[in-house]
Amino acid sequence: MESVTCDQCGERGQRPYLAMEDHIFHVPGTFSIVQCTSCGLLYTNPRPTGGELHRLYTTHYENDGRPCSNIGFAPFIRHLPGMLSLWHALCGQYSSAAIRKLRGNVLDIGCGTGDLLEQVQAKGCRAYGVEPNASSAELCRRKGFEVYTGSFENLPFPPNFFDAVILWHSIEHLSSPRNALAKIKSILKPGGHVLIWCPNADSSPAALFHQFWFGWHLPFHFYHFTPKTMTALAKTAGFRVEKLRAVTPEFVFAHSLQAWMKHQTGSLFRSTGVIRLLRTLAVRAIIALVFRIHDHALTDKGEYLQVELVSVTE
Repeated sequence: MESVTCDQCGERGQRPYLAMEDHIFHVPGTFSIVQCTSCGLLYTNPRPTGGELHRLYTTHYENDGRPCSNIGFAPFIRHLPGMLSLWHALCGQYSSAAIRKLRGNVLDIGCGTGDLLEQVQAKGCRAYGVEPNASSAELCRRKGFEVYTGSFENLPFPPNFFDAVILWHSIEHLSSPRNALAKIKSILKPGGHVLIWCPNADSSPAALFHQFWFGWHLPFHFYHFTPKTMTALAKTAGFRVEKLRAVTPEFVFAHSLQAWMKHQTGSLFRSTGVIRLLRTLAVRAIIALVFRIHDHALTDKGEYLQVELVSVTE
C-alpha cells in the first residue's frame, strides 16, 4: 500500500470520509476514502501499488478487463439494434449519442476487448486503444485495431494527433487523473474532445447505500469524483466542460442493493429469490424508469457522470 497527496491540488491535508470493506470481490482488509481539506477531492488513501495492484486485477477482473459480474444482461437484446437503443434510452445510457459526434482519430483509454472501438470505427473514425490487460489488447489487435499496452502516460503518441479521447470508466482507476489529462491535452488537436464516464460520489445512491454503494469499488477505484471536483480537474488541466450529465443505470443500483441485502439479518433480505427477482428484465425496466424520473428531478444526483470536455487553446 502507498499513501498519496491530493492529485488535484497537491495538498497533504485530508480528513477521513469513509472506511469500508470490499463488498464486491471481498478483498481482505478495510479501505479508506479521504477528502482533501483544500479542494474537496475524494480519493482512496492508502491504496495498492505495484505487484499487489496487478495481482488484484488478475484475480478479480475478467479477460476483457471488466469486473466479474453476477447480474447478467438479457443476451437477445444485444443482437437487436432497435431494442438495444430503446433499452439504452430507458437506462440512461447516452454514450452512443456522444460517439455519433466523433470524427477523425479517436483514442479509447482502457478499451477492453474493443466494444467502443467498434462503435467508433463504424462512425468512420480511425480508432486507437490503450489497454493494460495483455489478453484484451491482443483480442483488439485481432480485430484490426491499433492497441497499445503499458502506462498511457509513457506511450509515444505524437502531439496534436487525436480529435477525441475516450475515458469509459477508467479515469477513476488511474494513478493520477491530472497527469493523464495533461498528457491527453498534449496529443489532442486544438478544440479536441474528451468523453468521460465515471461514478458520481455525490449521487443519491451513494448517500443511500453508504459503504455498500457499488460505485466506490475499493480498492480498485483510486478517485471518487463529483460534478464540482470533475469540473475543477478539467479546468486545471486546460479543458472546458461542454456537457456534464448525471444518470443512474439500473444495473449499478441492483449491485448496491444486493450488497446491502447480504449484510442484513432478516431472512427476507438474504433470500436468493429476492436477488433473482432483481435480475429479471421486467423488474430492471421498472427500476430504470423510476431512475429516469429521478435524474430529471435531481439533475446532479445521478449515479454516474457523463462528461464532455473541450480542449481550450491557450
